[in-house]
Amino acid sequence: MKRNILQSLALMVMVVACSNKTESLSIKDIKVEEAKILIVKKNPIILDVRTPEEYDANHINYAINIDYYNPNFEDSLKKLDLQKPILVYCKVGGRSSKASKILENLGAKLIYNLEGGFDSWLESGMEED
Repeated sequence: MKRNILQSLALMVMVVACSNKTESLSIKDIKVEEAKILIVKKNPIILDVRTPEEYDANHINYAINIDYYNPNFEDSLKKLDLQKPILVYCKVGGRSSKASKILENLGAKLIYNLEGGFDSWLESGMEED
């Protein structure tokens, strides 16, 4: 009896440990070099989640601007083709990381979060619009 209880407890601990895994299969953090290759090879939706002012000052070529702070942010994301790869960025990575999770919850399959955000893009010497 005691052995069965211990086995049951061990099984429950394993189930809980596995279910608490936070790594996502849909979201991948990528560096600028990987993002450049992604853009050329897979033609993803490039999603800039910064404010319109940040976007107007400078952005990645062909990026779509949907402001993370806009009250209609999630509704705007629903209008994207969630079956296409999506490259998400903000200034340094915080908003894009949160936006990536929202996209995943909406059913997006391939989400790439630019590590370091637009600042890392500029630091790498990449061309901007």
